[in-house]
Amino acid sequence: SALLPEMSYDRAVALVQAQKREEALPLLEQFRRNFPEHALAADAVHLQALVSHELSHYDESGKFCREFLKRFPKHNSAAFVAFVSAENEFLTEHMEIAEKGYRDFLTYFSHHAQAPQARYRLGMTLYRLQKFDEAAPLLAQSAAGAHGAKGFESSLLVLGDMAFQRGEWKTAEQHYAEYLKQGADLQGAEDALLRMAMARQRQGRHEDSARDYEEMLRRFPKGRHRATAQFERGQCLAALNRDEDA
Repeated sequence: SALLPEMSYDRAVALVQAQKREEALPLLEQFRRNFPEHALAADAVHLQALVSHELSHYDESGKFCREFLKRFPKHNSAAFVAFVSAENEFLTEHMEIAEKGYRDFLTYFSHHAQAPQARYRLGMTLYRLQKFDEAAPLLAQSAAGAHGAKGFESSLLVLGDMAFQRGEWKTAEQHYAEYLKQGADLQGAEDALLRMAMARQRQGRHEDSARDYEEMLRRFPKGRHRATAQFERGQCLAALNRDEDA
């Protein structure tokens, strides 16, 4: 039947839409084997790359991305596949390759919908590579759009960490405070509270710092920084001549 290729491809798409990704992959492979020159061949490779990525099969997804970009560089989905390719490298800790992938994406697809995410990821990649001067402006750009943009708030945390490492206590404090405003269930909230308290402590603001440690102990009673917070709170209270409260 002339409709057999489309029907075969549509079955795989239906499985993906039904969240049955593992079942879709062999159907996509079968489609490509049976109809290698079909007009939907590019879409099938694209879907293999995306589904493999969503299943955290990053190496397999990378293989499909490379094939797609080599065979179909002018396809409408090329930009998205290039982004997924860089993501695969980032998520497998191949930071040098990820850096090149994100840079290439931003060079060729600077106006794509994924460009803000690519800039953010490039900033995080450069931070991981300890290229702090290059990372900072990219992360600052991402942080400026953090409100309402899920995921970008970690830019504020990393900017705080970079300032903290440089001993820029006021700047670090501001970044941590802004990060903590982004929500009550942030993954890095305990770390941010601790370092914000320490940054204020380094500025001699012992009363503010003591309150931060107390909030941290209240919010994270079994947190991994509990012992540090208790000790530093005691140091702050001693500096305030409140030894009886320490």
